Amino acid sequence: MKELFTQGPWSILFNDKTKVVLEKSGVAIFVADTYAGFTKSDSEQEANAALIAAAPDMYQFGQTTAEVLQILLERLGPKPEGLNAEIKRLAEERISEWQKIENKARGKR
Repeated sequence: MKELFTQGPWSILFNDKTKVVLEKSGVAIFVADTYAGFTKSDSEQEANAALIAAAPDMYQFGQTTAEVLQILLERLGPKPEGLNAEIKRLAEERISEWQKIENKARGKR
């Protein structure tokens, strides 16, 4: 499935630490701006921009982690016992949480 959002990596524009861009062939393509009217300080704007710039990496990490947990669940089988049952429960919870985060990232409720 084709992603509907701008693929990373994203970075913070070097001369304006509030703008997040995708650099392609030496050209900065605007992704986001942490508009000053909504923040309390320059440092808050810069922190917001850093978080936005990290979003593609965090998304990929979550997606890969959910895939690894799904493989683990398949290996544990349908009715694990003892510690494996607890691992299964935790893995299922993390996958469920990831699905909610992924839906939020895709604009779904």
